[in-house]
Amino acid sequence: SFNAYNTIIVAIVFGVGARDGLGGAIAYRIGQAGYHVVLCGRTQKKMEDTKANIESNTNGKATVIAFHSIGASPDLGPAATNGNLMETEVIDAFAKAQTLGTIDFVVQNLGPNMPPPDGPDMRKMSSGFMKYMWDINFLISFLVGREAARIMVRDDGQPCGTLLFTGATGSMRGSPPFVAYAQAKAGVRFLAQSMGREFGPKGLHV
Repeated sequence: SFNAYNTIIVAIVFGVGARDGLGGAIAYRIGQAGYHVVLCGRTQKKMEDTKANIESNTNGKATVIAFHSIGASPDLGPAATNGNLMETEVIDAFAKAQTLGTIDFVVQNLGPNMPPPDGPDMRKMSSGFMKYMWDINFLISFLVGREAARIMVRDDGQPCGTLLFTGATGSMRGSPPFVAYAQAKAGVRFLAQSMGREFGPKGLHV
């Protein structure tokens, strides 16, 4: 896809895995619109397969960026995270995307839910698990939102693109045993609302 200045239009999707997952389906749909889609996720092989699917079956192109700031989840449990590396990887992903064309569309989909590893009783929940859920749901959303605003927003109020955060019922209605997920997703909801009010008048649809 090209804009009025014949520049390649780029989208970035954070939280891409297999083609039949939500992130892969979003990236595929964006590829159908002719974008060059930058796929960001944890598993190189799954993203490479999604990239091949996009480039074989749509008019789009794709670039894969594997994130190392969130480790592999052992037995669907919490993984080691590195917030400082996550910030660097998000910044680098936007920098790479800028070399491909004009960033017009950003989707932040990364953010899994999972049962607490110590059982459903909140009294047994560790602060480490709470922080992990915050890192992989809210922290990355803040970083993606901040970098999108830094790069995409102009001060003339002209349309400058779209930023989407995937949500969840838990962001509106917390319930056991998912208190850790609910607090992080509620934060993402209010992040999106705050950004919409701040940057909507400047042309960024959030």
